[in-house]
Amino acid sequence: MEGIYSYAASHPVYVVIIVALASLVCLVAGVILGSKLTRKRATKGSSPVSEGSSGRGGKREQAQFELYVGNLPYEMDDAGLKKLIDPFGEVLSARIITNRISGASKGYGFVKMASADGVTGTISSLNNKEIDGRRVSVSEARTRPRGRRG
Repeated sequence: MEGIYSYAASHPVYVVIIVALASLVCLVAGVILGSKLTRKRATKGSSPVSEGSSGRGGKREQAQFELYVGNLPYEMDDAGLKKLIDPFGEVLSARIITNRISGASKGYGFVKMASADGVTGTISSLNNKEIDGRRVSVSEARTRPRGRRG
């Protein structure tokens, strides 16, 4: 062991380079392993999302179907969106997308519904319908690819 210590003491630049390379290898390995884990968790398309129990009692699993609702009036909130979609089927959640800083509506939102029939009924009834002077766009939500935003 004395040979390693004496070499390190006489060549400090090489030690720094070796430590830097070892750190870089660890960083690259972490990125590769992390991307593989993320890829396994990703969902495909707009298929129903399973939500519920971990197998130990509690909630039962329920399929969800997600809608995109665009060109909404800026005054509409989550409750208003839920009220708009409610007549067409069971709404599990309704969310208006807002500006992070100001909190103002961006004019679109997402609705999770319990049944595919509710989704198709909502799309056929509300797509291109005028609500508060704005022609609303309703479609099945598409999943966005995970990763870095550019």
